[in-house]
Amino acid sequence: FRPDGTLVRTVTLGDAWMDWFASLLWPQKKWINHINVDGKGNILTSSWGGQYVHVHNEHGKFLFKFGGTGSGEGQQWYPCGICTDRAGDILVADRWNHRVELFDNTG
Repeated sequence: FRPDGTLVRTVTLGDAWMDWFASLLWPQKKWINHINVDGKGNILTSSWGGQYVHVHNEHGKFLFKFGGTGSGEGQQWYPCGICTDRAGDILVADRWNHRVELFDNTG
């Protein structure tokens, strides 16, 4: 959206998520809980059902994902928020691991 509230575009995310979520018989769009746009226009999404952060370009094309279920370094257990800083680093709030993790812009 623009600052005045008008819609700029609607993006449908690629099939990377669909394969995994389809195996659970749930469409991906019902699971995306958190979204952020970085300084380059990339769209970052996370979900309680996925344990990953997915990165798409501004047109919705899948670029990469990172994370995975667990409590080890780089793993997540129910991400409950994502944001990026001015340097392009990615911060992920991890509910069940009780932490915030900082990743570089490649995850």
